[in-house]
Amino acid sequence: MHLYFWVIGFFCVFETGSANVIELPRNKFANVSVVGGTPAAPGEFPNLVVMRYNGKLRCGATLIGSSHVLTAAHCVYGFSAAQTKALSVMTNTLDLNGGANAITRSVRKIVIHERYNPNSQNNDVAVLVLNSPIQNVKLVSLPKGNRGSISQVLLKADVEILPNAVCINQYGSSEFIGANMLCAAAPGKDTCQGDSGGAIFVDGIQVGITSWGYGCAELDYAGVYTRVSTYVPWIQTAVAQNPAPATSG
Repeated sequence: MHLYFWVIGFFCVFETGSANVIELPRNKFANVSVVGGTPAAPGEFPNLVVMRYNGKLRCGATLIGSSHVLTAAHCVYGFSAAQTKALSVMTNTLDLNGGANAITRSVRKIVIHERYNPNSQNNDVAVLVLNSPIQNVKLVSLPKGNRGSISQVLLKADVEILPNAVCINQYGSSEFIGANMLCAAAPGKDTCQGDSGGAIFVDGIQVGITSWGYGCAELDYAGVYTRVSTYVPWIQTAVAQNPAPATSG
C-alpha cells in the first residue's frame, strides 16, 4: 500500500497568533513532514496541494474538483471570513516555493464538517472552495463507497495500513475511532509535523487525510488519518452545496 504526502513544513498548530488555531493535546501532533520518504518525480502528483496562510506554508490538501480542495478540518478550524481571504492554495509543482508551472488560487470559502471535534480530531475533514477554477490538472480520485527535517519537495513513502485492532491497542478506543479513522506505519517511515491535510493513496485512490499521531515514526504509534470512505457522501454534498463562483464572459 502506498502513502504519498505533500510536505509543507511545521504544522501551524504551533502558530496560535490571530488565526485562533487549536492546540492539540500534548504529544498529539497533526502529522506534518514525511520521515523516511523519497522525492516524487516531476508530474507524478500534480493534484496535491500546498496551503498557505498570509504567504506562509500551512498544510497539505488535494484537488478534488476544479474549484474544490480536500483537507483536514484542523488546518482551517476557527478561521474568520477575513482570515479565509488570507488563505491560498498552490498545485502542479514539487517545489514549495512554486515554479514556472505552479498554479495558485485564493480561497473563497471554508466548509468544515459540522461534527468536527477539535479535541479528539474526530471528523477531521474540510472542503475549501476556490475563487476561480484550476483547469487542466487531473483530479484526485476518492473511494467509491520524532519530528523529521522539513523537505522543500514532495516526498513519498510506502507504509502499511494497519488493522483497527492494532490502532486501538496503540491509542485506545476513546482516541482512535475506527469507523472514521485509519492508521498506517512502516519502520522508519511516517508523516510528521507539516503534512497535515495531505493524502494517503491506495492504488491511486485517496483513502486517508493526514490527521494526527504521537510523535513521528514512533515504533509504538502509527500515524492516524481521516478515513475518506466514511466521508464521501459528506464531501459530495459539501461540493454540491458550495459550487464554484460563476465566471463572466
